[in-house]
Amino acid sequence: MATSNKCESCHNIGHWIPIHGVDHGEVRGTCVSCHNGNRAPGKSAHHIPSNNQCENCHTTDSWRTGSFDHSGVTANCSACHNGGIEQGKNSGHIASSERCESCHSPRGWKPVTR
Repeated sequence: MATSNKCESCHNIGHWIPIHGVDHGEVRGTCVSCHNGNRAPGKSAHHIPSNNQCENCHTTDSWRTGSFDHSGVTANCSACHNGGIEQGKNSGHIASSERCESCHSPRGWKPVTR
């Protein structure tokens, strides 16, 4: 792993191995150079189709909480929000055949806009 060589950012002399966390501020390179399924866990099987520019949606402070810019998406909501790729309508959702964007905004799923 390419780093700034500040070993104490991740290790201490009492517990050299295993490391208990990674100070991502000290890591050089791209996310996938480590998060490739070999060195560290990579994208799950349920991850939305994407390139490997992790920082477009994620931060090193919060891997799971991604933000997604929907402005470039040309498919309808249910193409991804189908329960397989991403969460879809939950069981408590009102019965509706309307397109999602009739009530919801792609910038904020909740609250509804009408």
